[in-house]
Amino acid sequence: MAKAHRTISNHFGKSEMVEGSKDLAAAHEELASAHTDAADYHVSCCKELLAAGKLLSGEDLEKIAPDSVSGINRYPERGVQMIPRPGAPALGKATVPQEFSHLVSVDET
Repeated sequence: MAKAHRTISNHFGKSEMVEGSKDLAAAHEELASAHTDAADYHVSCCKELLAAGKLLSGEDLEKIAPDSVSGINRYPERGVQMIPRPGAPALGKATVPQEFSHLVSVDET
């Protein structure tokens, strides 16, 4: 992301045709710096965890990662299932006016 923001910053920094291009260049340069700082921070955290022996191995990740979506969908054989949010109106079949029914019909042949 930092590289992309620097490229955009350089583009707007060279442009004199767009009003406010210098401001856009400065904003993207700030974003690039923020991404670089965040990347440096996360790399240092990983190095500290590696040195302390606290990084998870591949086997550990397998224990915590779900092996299929069926842990969420109790009935995967039913296919995609609507889960309404609390307070949502009851699910039902939509009524389509006759003149538009051809737009939503399914030809099973």
